[in-house]
This record gives sequence, structure tokens and C-alpha cells, in this order.
Amino acid sequence: MLELKHLKTLVTLEQSHCLNKAAKQLFTTQSALSHQIKSLEHRLNHKLFIRRSNPLIFTPQGKVLLALAKEVLPKVEQAKIQLSAQKATKVQRMPFNFAMQCHSGFQWLLPAIKAFSGQQPALEVDLIEKSVFTLSPGSDLPDFNILLTDKKSNHQELVYQDIGTFELVLALSKEDPLADKAYIQADDLTDKTLITYPLSPEQQDIFNLFLQPASCQPARLRQVENSDVILQMVEAGLGVSAIPDWLAAPQIRQGKLKSKSIGRHGISRKLYAAYRPDQAKWAEHFVPIARRQFSEFSSASSLH
Repeated sequence: MLELKHLKTLVTLEQSHCLNKAAKQLFTTQSALSHQIKSLEHRLNHKLFIRRSNPLIFTPQGKVLLALAKEVLPKVEQAKIQLSAQKATKVQRMPFNFAMQCHSGFQWLLPAIKAFSGQQPALEVDLIEKSVFTLSPGSDLPDFNILLTDKKSNHQELVYQDIGTFELVLALSKEDPLADKAYIQADDLTDKTLITYPLSPEQQDIFNLFLQPASCQPARLRQVENSDVILQMVEAGLGVSAIPDWLAAPQIRQGKLKSKSIGRHGISRKLYAAYRPDQAKWAEHFVPIARRQFSEFSSASSLH
């Protein structure tokens, strides 16, 4: 009854917030896409979104399927990568590990890794999911070929290539009093619950670049692994969260959330691909793919 194409359609609808744009992104016609959705709604006996809403508003049943899509599709892509890496069992292939220090990067990173893996049949590509570590000068490097990170270390063995730039913003519910401010000041968070990924404060930009220099701390700290859960908690008014601007963009377009610059000038961050010099030939292939994928994903999610 429910197919992957339906899940992809729902995610695309949320990102594009209208049927016409979603059809273009899915390389189909608006009428064909409308027919697909109506057929699914008929089989489920539920409407999935409110027609002619602008931005598009999902029904409660639609939200259930949308949450399922966001959980299932990244896992499907990761499974495809792993299956692709296991195809040529008779050929001895070289293990090639990607690592990631930024929790919110799966949406754009997995397609980039898939494209790279397709171009490099001699490599057995894998992704180290739990890869939060500190790269200090003189320390031994963990077992990775390319690391995706938003922090440059002083480790003398690593080369860094820019992937793209994003702004770290504060996501908050539309009813939060801070939603009326031009930007967020450090003492605005002293009575707030700050929802973060499961990292120590020393590993988080919101503390290092904003709160600690002002000698401020949030009233409470709550750590959550999943990006979608973080956004839902913020929407419910259970706290605020410092996240990349593109991650919050779909919910902001739909009027579910607000976002504010952190500090008068905002916090701009860069994504990097880091690697040892002996991995440069592989990085030359991967970095252009990653830049293109991140740029396309950021543009699709942009508020502008």
C-alpha cells in the first residue's frame, strides 16, 4: 500500500511547500503527482494535506507519514550504500571510511557518499555513524579516510577543504517571546531550556562562541539524538535549539517555527572535508560532489 515513492513525495512536498514545485523536483507533472497523492489518500482513507494551503499544511495523518518518511528514507539510502559496497564479492576492494562530526548532516551527506561510491567501484565505502571525537595536535587520528566536520583543528596531519557555509540560528516556537526580537542576546537564554545534540558544552558552538564569552548559561540543558525530534520539541514549546539554518527552513516556511540570528552579527559556520595528504586523490573526487550536493540541498531548503 505504502511505497518509497510516496514517502519521497511527502518529504519533497514539505521542502517545496507547494505541489507545482514538488512535481518539478520529482521530475514529473503536477497532474501526475496529484493523481499519485489522491490514489494514496483513497487507499488510506485519509487526507494527507490541506488543499490550497499556502504554505502547505499537513493533516495529522499526513504528519504521521511525514515523520515515517524522515526516519525511513535516510536508512534506505544508507542501506543502498552498504549493499552497493557488497556487490562485487569476488573483487578485493579497499575499505574507505567516512566519518562525521556534525549530527545534522545526513540529509545531504548520504546522497553525496552514494554518488562517490558509484564512481569508485574499487572502494568498499562505509560511514562511521558514531564519530564524535577530539582532534588535538599530536594525537593519533581515528580510522577514517575523509572526515566531515564544521570545526578546524590544529592537527598537523590533516588537510581541510571547504564544502559550504551555513548560519547557526536559534529555533524557537512561534509563541516564544523571543520571536519578536531582532536577534538573540546571550542573557536571553538564561531562563530557557536549550535542546542540543548529545555533546558536551565544550563541543558546541552555542557555548564556545556565544554563551561562555558572555558568562551565561541556559537554565536547563536537554540532549536529544534525532534532529526531527528536536524540531518537534521546539515547536511544542519545550525549549529552544541552536541548529543550522537549512535544517529549520521547512518548518519556518510552514509557520511552525521561528528562527533568530544568534548575536547581532549571527554565527556563520563552514563545513569542511578533512583528510590526510595520502588521501588527496580520493578527496579530489569527493569534494566537488559534496559541494554540489550541499549547495543543492541548502538552496532547496533556503528561506530566500
